[in-house]
Amino acid sequence: MSVDVFYTESHLLHNPQEELEYGKIIPFHETPDRISNAVDALVRSRSLSFNLTSPTDFGLEPIRAVHSDDYIEYLRHAHAEWTNYVGGDPTRGVTPDIWAIRHISGPRAKPPPSPDAQTSLPRSVREGYARARMGWYISDGQTVIMEKSWQAIYSAAQCALSGAEYLVKLNSASSPPKDDNPVTSLALCRPPGHHAFRDVGAGYCFINNIAVAAQHLIDRHGARVAILDVDFHHGNGTQSIFYDRSNPLFVSLHAQWDFPHYTGHEDETGTGEGEGFTINRPLAREDCHGKDGEEHYHATLNTLIHSHVVPYNPTFLLVSLGVDTFHLDPVGGLGLTTPGFRLIGASIRAGVKLVEAATKRRVPTLFVLEGGYGVDDMGENISEVMRGYVNGLI
Repeated sequence: MSVDVFYTESHLLHNPQEELEYGKIIPFHETPDRISNAVDALVRSRSLSFNLTSPTDFGLEPIRAVHSDDYIEYLRHAHAEWTNYVGGDPTRGVTPDIWAIRHISGPRAKPPPSPDAQTSLPRSVREGYARARMGWYISDGQTVIMEKSWQAIYSAAQCALSGAEYLVKLNSASSPPKDDNPVTSLALCRPPGHHAFRDVGAGYCFINNIAVAAQHLIDRHGARVAILDVDFHHGNGTQSIFYDRSNPLFVSLHAQWDFPHYTGHEDETGTGEGEGFTINRPLAREDCHGKDGEEHYHATLNTLIHSHVVPYNPTFLLVSLGVDTFHLDPVGGLGLTTPGFRLIGASIRAGVKLVEAATKRRVPTLFVLEGGYGVDDMGENISEVMRGYVNGLI
């Protein structure tokens, strides 16, 4: 079988040249080459066929179901504010020099907005003081906005939505699972999304692509969604958005103590209705290197899948696919080798097959790209995940 890949060249419009890291200005890690090289690798793949598909435009409403209106409007106009009112260099992008201390340091979902949410904003933000707005809506020096970034940000969300809606249609045309052909697709989203909060951008992320896709499936199709995040970094934005919810389930396997630093601990398990529906497993880097370390990673992943994802009996599974766990990744690096990514895909598929066998229905699975910064290797690693999911370890 072949896998449909939702992709748009609009990602090229988001092209920052530099970022702030540990007090230094360095070349930007989240580059257009990440996706361009990944697409080239998928097209060249001999182990699995990939069909590049342009996304459908679902409009702003699915995005507004997750993100606040004031935040969306800021993203749309941030660069103009930066150049017109701050006097910022348009070639360097919007980079705050002061940040509001907000809810990003904790695990809890921000309460839903009140009807007068706009008036609850600080006056400097509400009345358009540009320097205040930068630091209110963006939390770090890596989440840089360029003149045409919004089009890339918007298109990335449409890729995730298109992948989700495609699975709905594919699943409705599928017979009960009498064979091993999975219902799956891949959304090559750039910018990534899992660090984006309801009203704060962080860690290269602006719109939380996987959260938008999950909410769309819940709202439009009554889906019971499980989100499995295998990025090197904890998906703090996704966790925050759904922390007080029992649908979706959020399960994250990530590096301990690394970015975003303040979340992803095992005692963060949800609140209210969502108690027990957030699962975190941080792994120490030193425990994941070498053959034994890679085996430890996969054993932990299998435990998470079988102990939490499978019993949840999701009708859809969404995977935040970060390949920055690759041992040579310049930003992450959790000891995984390229064959290890194939095992990730196979492990996820094995869990899905257990749900399908128990429920006598398909479990469509959408893979949404998050991190991965070793541009020479990430395409092959993505391909191996999908190969493992479709073909297992054969």
